[in-house]
Order: sequence, then C-alpha cells, then structure tokens
Amino acid sequence: MNHASNKQKGNYGEYKAYDNLINNESLKKAGYDLERIGNVAPTSPNDRIIKGIDG
Repeated sequence: MNHASNKQKGNYGEYKAYDNLINNESLKKAGYDLERIGNVAPTSPNDRIIKGIDG
C-alpha cells in the first residue's frame, strides 16, 4: 500500500485552495472575482515545491 508523501499532500492542498479561490460560486455570488497572485499553483501532486507564501 502506497501512501502520499508530505510533498504530494502539500501540492494537493495548494491545488485545492487555488481551485476554491477561482471556482467558488458563493464567492462569485457575493461579488468577489478573485485571482491568484505570485507563483502558479501546482497541477500535479509530484510537481516541484515552490517556496514562498502559501496560496
């Protein structure tokens, strides 16, 4: 049985936070049109870790 590494868990969390920021309908209905600033969000659990402020 394989387990996700800490890197994979971190990348998954970053991706889910980004997805929520961009696609959350309740935020859009409240009048917010948010976008990510800074580094791009990971697209795969195995993407390279980018140091900096979390999304």
